[in-house]
Amino acid sequence: YCTICCGGREVLMCGNNNCCRCFCVECVDLLVGAGSAQAAIREDPWNCYMCCSKNVSGILRRRDDWTTRLQMFFANNHDQDFEPTRLYSPVAAEKRQPIRVLS
Repeated sequence: YCTICCGGREVLMCGNNNCCRCFCVECVDLLVGAGSAQAAIREDPWNCYMCCSKNVSGILRRRDDWTTRLQMFFANNHDQDFEPTRLYSPVAAEKRQPIRVLS
């Protein structure tokens, strides 16, 4: 799935053995520039925008501290900021009421 939109029918996979990112043709053409996907398809092996030496590709910009931000995202425990999910006990089958649907 595409690293940006999590979709895409046709994706470009990074040629770097240590990278598992891929980008869909639609996102590449939209964010990097029209025709960029076809140019990447012709390039073999193609290195993604996180692995290439350029920091900016079209409107995609790699942050200098992206590795630190990624570690903080997974290391930070935000679940304590929210109330626990309220769970309701199940209703016995003989006490259940039919659901009225308006359609």
